[in-house]
Amino acid sequence: MKAIVYTTNTGNTEKYAKLLGNQIELPVYSLGDAKKILKKDTPIIYLGWIMASGIKGYKEAEKFFSIRMVCAVGMGATGTQLQEIRDKNQIPLSTEVFTLQGGFDMKKLRGVNRLMMCMMVKAAGKALAEKTDRTPEENDMLELMIHGGSRVSLENLSEPVKWYEQNRFRDQVLTDVKMDNETKAKIAEEAARNVAADLQKMLNPDEYLRIYRKKEQKMEAK
Repeated sequence: MKAIVYTTNTGNTEKYAKLLGNQIELPVYSLGDAKKILKKDTPIIYLGWIMASGIKGYKEAEKFFSIRMVCAVGMGATGTQLQEIRDKNQIPLSTEVFTLQGGFDMKKLRGVNRLMMCMMVKAAGKALAEKTDRTPEENDMLELMIHGGSRVSLENLSEPVKWYEQNRFRDQVLTDVKMDNETKAKIAEEAARNVAADLQKMLNPDEYLRIYRKKEQKMEAK
């Protein structure tokens, strides 16, 4: 993995991206900047914010980069909704998925995003408020919906950091193997060009006649 790429809206995902970058010592770029700076198919870690279980920017990033790990940032508790997020965004099993609790700030939302979140908060908030056996996680989400706030913390990144440390060497080996295969392909291509050039010489009548006469002279000399 060569970099961390993110899409943010109210700033929580950007905070997580920079915290993670400091922890594992990788450069951090917004998706827009990353597409200008990094090469296509660069192996990356992607962070995006959740809207209706969809990860903003994921599909765009997937088309351009080789995503090894996804961290989806939302209002739910860290480590929840994993299968739902994977299924909704069609994330392959080869890509690791984590969810991180970010925060909520209605004042920073604009346009259609603000409208959608207003609708979601109204419906989900009412359902949670009426629930009598809420879990601590549900109480926390209700608190965010009503009063806003941020839950960004280094502690929430413990599992992504652990996964990176366990897999970065394997990822480097895979990258090296890919590079070796690319090198082999270039060598094979060069060899094919040389063979084609030799065949072209043989098919040239003048060149063929020159080679034939040279062989005749050698035979006469014997």
